[in-house]
Amino acid sequence: MDNKERIVKLLSALISIPSYVSESTNENAIADYITSYIKSLGFLDLEKQQVIDGRYNIVASDGSKPKLAFVCHMDTVPASTDWDTDPLNATVKDGFVYGLGACDMKGGIASLLDALKDFKKTDGLLLVFDIDEEYYLRGMTKFADECNEAPELAILPEPGLAMRRGHRGVVEVKVEVKGVSAHAAKPSQGKSASLGMIRIISNIENELRNYSDEFLGNSVLNVASINAGLFEGRNAQGSAVLSEKANKIPDFAEALIEIRNAKDSLNASELKQIVEKAAESEGVQVIGFKTMLDRGTLNVDRKRLTVLEKAVEKSRGKLEYADPGTVGYGEGQILYAKTGTPCVYFGPGPNDRAHKANERVAVSELMEARKIFSELIRMFCKDEKSK
Repeated sequence: MDNKERIVKLLSALISIPSYVSESTNENAIADYITSYIKSLGFLDLEKQQVIDGRYNIVASDGSKPKLAFVCHMDTVPASTDWDTDPLNATVKDGFVYGLGACDMKGGIASLLDALKDFKKTDGLLLVFDIDEEYYLRGMTKFADECNEAPELAILPEPGLAMRRGHRGVVEVKVEVKGVSAHAAKPSQGKSASLGMIRIISNIENELRNYSDEFLGNSVLNVASINAGLFEGRNAQGSAVLSEKANKIPDFAEALIEIRNAKDSLNASELKQIVEKAAESEGVQVIGFKTMLDRGTLNVDRKRLTVLEKAVEKSRGKLEYADPGTVGYGEGQILYAKTGTPCVYFGPGPNDRAHKANERVAVSELMEARKIFSELIRMFCKDEKSK
């Protein structure tokens, strides 16, 4: 079996193991598969790092001070209902492998695992296979909090062979405001919570102009949901219970707001000040401000990536970077913020196919990524390469 057949078989096996999070499944089964694979190589020590509810990261190392790390999330999103093929049964067609996680990021994991077969021994190699990246980032948070020795470089094999050395942060909050109800015919006697929320959101959008960055671009706003009505209390889960009457001014509004921040100064605390100032000017009261995510930016100095660039250019014959203003948030920022390790994303698969039906990865890109990963291990970890 040649490398191409082997890597397709490996990816197909990974795809067949569901690793989205639900009542019946999580990352543990694929973690067990990866553990068995790495054990069979014979030169890396393995650790199960417990994270939450029996779910765990896999950390593999050769025992030396880490020089090069590969950070791979094992989870996927659930499959949508509009696939043309079985998302958990890999389909190979016209040079592509189709399946759930094919590019995000089981393709990257397959390229890395197969590249390890080029080595009998390494010096300074660290592998992290973490949970919960598609959800609340608890796997990487756990690893970063307990990381005592910072690697010189970390590669995250997310889809896209154009490298990404930076991205905006993410701030996600749920805001609740209280107004004053009155008859709709007499608006001066009340204060509309819904109009107040709309104007607060407009104010946030205007304020974002002050938080642009030359490298990362503009900060952007997404209003994920907005709801308003007459407040009737809260249910057992603590969610607001609302009623609707067209002839009554609503006294309650809530919104789920996400900011992709290009400046670290635009964090949850700063956003709360913007919201409260706007609410005061509108005559409504902020009664709830819950922070769901509060993550900063990633901006790795290119001067720290000279060895990486040399390896990539040698393997690919070219060097390209993606526009950081067009990519999403990644867990590399957590590791970078905690340890200072420069984190770079690149791996097989088109970035625009992730989280979509008929997700796919080109076999040629699996092989290209494999070649790059092998070269990086050779350059950083003073390997004893097998013949």
